[in-house]
Amino acid sequence: MIAVIDPRMPHSAKARLKEICEVVELPPFSVLDSRVASHPDMLIFRFDGKLFVCREYYEEARETIDGITKKTDLELIVTSDRLGKIYPEDVKFNAFILNGAIVGNIEHISEEIKSYFKVQKNVRQGYAKCSSVVLDGAVISADRGIYTATLELGADALLISPEGVKLDGYDCGFIGGASGVCGNKVFFCGDITKHGDFSKISDFCSRHGYEVISLSDEPLYDVGTTIFI
Repeated sequence: MIAVIDPRMPHSAKARLKEICEVVELPPFSVLDSRVASHPDMLIFRFDGKLFVCREYYEEARETIDGITKKTDLELIVTSDRLGKIYPEDVKFNAFILNGAIVGNIEHISEEIKSYFKVQKNVRQGYAKCSSVVLDGAVISADRGIYTATLELGADALLISPEGVKLDGYDCGFIGGASGVCGNKVFFCGDITKHGDFSKISDFCSRHGYEVISLSDEPLYDVGTTIFI
């Protein structure tokens, strides 16, 4: 098992994660805003034994991406998508899978990724993956549109406060970008007990068979969803 992360993950959280599994740090993509240029949920998409990455980023980060696929036996799918610095050009990989459907701002998601899904659930939030902690049949999000879409797909949902997550250069970050799900554990970049809705988050995860783990005692920090492979 490896964890794919933004290299700017705070040192204490990164050190704790390295005690748990192998860590792979994604190089920044020169095309994206520097503040999110290494966020995994902006750069790669994993589905059904496949790893999707756009051609331009693959050319910049070939060694790292090839290293991931060799270690995990994932099939590499290099897409023709052109990412850009300004929304919505930066959200082509920012979606998640729930109950067999792809959820995101469908108009702007990679056509090559969407082609694998018969059911496509549209939400206004372009940063759908950043905004969501996705469990098996359940989602935690501060976005009401994602909350509603989750229920419409027959899954359980928890709507939380948008406050409590830091991201330098922005008013706040996203709960999905401050976390990663591996097996029956939800790892948070920082201390989840410091979030105002900790009790609700903890109870919700426990009800669905998940354990919450804080990677440090610092405030929650959005470094892009940690993708476990």
